Amino acid sequence: MKNVANNFLYERLSGVSYDEKEVKRLCVELSDEIKARVRGSLSSNRYKIIVQVTIGEKKRQAVRCTSRCLWDKTTDNYTTVNYQNESLWAVATVFGLYTE
Repeated sequence: MKNVANNFLYERLSGVSYDEKEVKRLCVELSDEIKARVRGSLSSNRYKIIVQVTIGEKKRQAVRCTSRCLWDKTTDNYTTVNYQNESLWAVATVFGLYTE
């Protein structure tokens, strides 16, 4: 999951400049595509995939992204990837939750 999400962020955001009018659409587009790519790389249909993407403008600020959820430590997992260029930063978190 990590390689799929990381490669896609670099592929899609390289050369993109921050535009506050486009960020909402871009977050939805990125999360949908990461979800589809992760789903395609899984051998089991038993996982529910949840993707959260956050994008911000680089303005010398500090940002901390956190999340919490209830899950089974033996079957569920997540990964977080980061991307940044001259004008923006992006964080994508992919959750894989096993469903019985």
